[in-house]
Amino acid sequence: LLLENEAFGESAGEYERTAYDYPAHEKSAAAGYAAIFAHRQNLKGAPEALQDTARAATVASSLRFADAFPAHEQAPAVLGAAAADLYGMKDFRAAISAVIGRAEVMDAPGPGGLGGTYAGSPLACAAALAVLDVFEQQDLLQRACDVGARLRAGLHEIAGRRKVPVERRL
Repeated sequence: LLLENEAFGESAGEYERTAYDYPAHEKSAAAGYAAIFAHRQNLKGAPEALQDTARAATVASSLRFADAFPAHEQAPAVLGAAAADLYGMKDFRAAISAVIGRAEVMDAPGPGGLGGTYAGSPLACAAALAVLDVFEQQDLLQRACDVGARLRAGLHEIAGRRKVPVERRL
């Protein structure tokens, strides 16, 4: 009844209790997913002053769900949405670690499969974040697309003058 009465915050708490505070049961994952839905609904209607608190609760619930139910069909979407929320909150380190630092991701390749000595290095992660900042600040993606378009046009012009067949791959 809490959800139907739009008491989304209370509803989320009850769903979380059902999902995580009792021994695992057949409806645990559904309750965890319902908690995320309730948190998202609560976030939509939260006053401006409570937006940050509601968003943090939504992210926490989402990460808890992904940890508890990694095989659930919605777990990747939930994790992606949590990472997007964290990115929007300017918590870039948490956003990246929510996706690439997860145990199931980090353990999948096996020993040495992630680059050996430097795998998971805090310094390497900081460098990656700095590179992403530069890409964004200098609009490097758009610049690469512009240069690629000029290069492609030039190569097509040369191929046309030399009667060289051009293969196009998409």
